[in-house]
Amino acid sequence: MPRTTCQMGVTGFAPLVLAALLSSVPGCTSQDRGHGYRLVPVTVINPPGSFEGLAHYNDLYHGLRKLGRVGQYGVSASGRYAAFEDNGKLRLFDNRSNRIRDITDGEFAIPSNFEWDESAGFLEIDYYESHAPSRIRLPGGAVAAPAERSAENEIR
Repeated sequence: MPRTTCQMGVTGFAPLVLAALLSSVPGCTSQDRGHGYRLVPVTVINPPGSFEGLAHYNDLYHGLRKLGRVGQYGVSASGRYAAFEDNGKLRLFDNRSNRIRDITDGEFAIPSNFEWDESAGFLEIDYYESHAPSRIRLPGGAVAAPAERSAENEIR
């Protein structure tokens, strides 16, 4: 099983104690992304025989809550929403309800751009591959036409 350095899942420690410990590790600082969001770099020591000895990732947090291990991500201008790629799925976090929803649209493709229109209640996502752009209705947003995809699939 891979071992994680920099950020470690330590059972029994209060999150603030863990955050204090991690901030004292050289090269292990979180990157503030505004509105309470931050990226925490993670280095995983792979088991012997792996292609690479170390793997590097970023975990996205809102406050003390880990939202996921992210690739591409975007935070709305108000900070209410964050969209991110996590283990092959697209997710949408709503900090007002504290819920994460699966917004994967068909086959997975890597997002290249998140364009927020909070006043109209939509998120448009462009992709690097030949995947068509996605238009996602935001929770609590304006009423969408029936053909629009809604962010309804909640992850607990």
